[in-house]
Amino acid sequence: NSWLQKQSFTGLARQSVSTFVLNGIVYVCGGGNDNGVSFSDCWSYDPLNNIWSQKSSFPTARFASVGFTLNGKGFVGLGWNNNNSSSDFYWYDDVLNLWTLASYTPFNGRYAGDGFEIGNAGYVCLGRDEFNVYYNDLWQYAPAVGVNEINTTEYQLTYNPRDKSIGVSSNHQKLVNCDVTVYT
Repeated sequence: NSWLQKQSFTGLARQSVSTFVLNGIVYVCGGGNDNGVSFSDCWSYDPLNNIWSQKSSFPTARFASVGFTLNGKGFVGLGWNNNNSSSDFYWYDDVLNLWTLASYTPFNGRYAGDGFEIGNAGYVCLGRDEFNVYYNDLWQYAPAVGVNEINTTEYQLTYNPRDKSIGVSSNHQKLVNCDVTVYT
């Protein structure tokens, strides 16, 4: 086993980005730097050709947002936009290189949570808001018809509220924050 150096990211260095994958292409959006500056630019990485390309910018600069892929669209939402935590979600059309407002969430805005997809639904969990309230809830986003309709269901997770979670998806299961609990 070994590591192979690939093309370095061609945008500014950053942290707390949101990501999603469409048609084998990785998208990296937003993020921020150590000076508190948030970014709105989005980039794609084509692993077959080892090329980074700049895409249409996200509608607002923000970091610590969440991303997932659902019904052939990349979704990015929530996050911190230099003034407060956001509660909106946008979807990205990779053919038109265009962002469209999908919905506002029925829960408080937050950032530093986790987003993922399983089957035909997107999920958002954990995170915190601008008042440093930490959340341990899990919300499901399942568009009934098209990507603009929202049908949410809230689930309470069984561990302490937290932010900056990480997760792994495989075989329609999600392991959040490397805890032993698996949600199917």
